Amino acid sequence: MLIDRVASLGIVAPSKRTFQQVWEAYTTENEYGRKGHTIGYFTDEKKAKMAASKMGWYGSEGGICTRWALYQDDGWIIVEKPELVQLDVDMIKYKENAKKAALEKLTQEERVLLGLEK
Repeated sequence: MLIDRVASLGIVAPSKRTFQQVWEAYTTENEYGRKGHTIGYFTDEKKAKMAASKMGWYGSEGGICTRWALYQDDGWIIVEKPELVQLDVDMIKYKENAKKAALEKLTQEERVLLGLEK
């Protein structure tokens, strides 16, 4: 699921939409540290580490990682990929066309120097 609804992260609610980096604490399911269930989301790395303490495989340490949270209307939403995107655009074709246009601007000498031609 791209977005997980979060009821509260212990952050004072802003008056409008805003992003904030948070820490996710999670259990681990095996000796390799495979991510298990989310324990919670925290504004401080130390709090996340405390929550993940002894929550791993056979009582080992759980894991933590950073996430981005978006405040919207009545709560926080965890966003997997906080990046700007273009809607209704085939990004594969867009990148291919952009690459082709950039290569067309290169001189023969520049192509050889870049190893694109011999």
